[in-house]
Amino acid sequence: MEIIPSIDIRDSKCVRLLHQSSQGKGLLFTSHALSMVEQWIEKGARSLHVVDLDGALFEEPKNIKTIEEIVSSVDIPVLLDGGVVDADGLENYFFLGVKQVILGEQVFANPEFLTEVAREYPQRLLISIRSQNGEVFYEAKKKFFRAKAVDLVRWLESFPVSGVMLTDMVTQDGQPRPNLEKIFEVVRSTRLPIFISGGIRRIADVQDLGRFAKYGISGLVAGQGLYEGTLDLEDAIRIAERLS
Repeated sequence: MEIIPSIDIRDSKCVRLLHQSSQGKGLLFTSHALSMVEQWIEKGARSLHVVDLDGALFEEPKNIKTIEEIVSSVDIPVLLDGGVVDADGLENYFFLGVKQVILGEQVFANPEFLTEVAREYPQRLLISIRSQNGEVFYEAKKKFFRAKAVDLVRWLESFPVSGVMLTDMVTQDGQPRPNLEKIFEVVRSTRLPIFISGGIRRIADVQDLGRFAKYGISGLVAGQGLYEGTLDLEDAIRIAERLS
């Protein structure tokens, strides 16, 4: 089980989004995303989760130059999230050297698209599933649908995808935490590798999720906890390796 630092990019800079911010502009941590990339690699990161926040907002790649700089400067895999909504976007990022691209829940609304790109790029696509207490809400053909995360993951098994990026959180002591019960339901129901994101803010979260590593949790994506200092990357990596 791997610990994967997340780097959110807005206007070529690494930011942390503030949930309490009415403007939603985030908080600047470095003058350039490459500075944070170097820090996480020095602390032992074996892969990076890079999010194009501008791309996610406008539904098209935006920070291409910065992402290219990151990919060309490292020799570890980069998992790219945000802004990729068509085959051209996938082709461009894979050409730049991105290892894995994360696609959102549009694939459930457009299974023909998933069939096409998964066939073209087998084992290079992670599918993001954001559930609330085990349920996923998505839009298809101007209608809204509700499905169980377990059922969607099982459906994905028929495609040559590399795994699922699963987010399901509950609030504990006023803070978002991984929803262990619902995460375990998904993990034990599938043979697909599962990556967990969201709410991983403490060593205790790594320990709790580490109990599921033998069932197929391949990685934990950590962001805000690393930037706020409530989670130490080197400690988290050591514990994850021990539990795997």
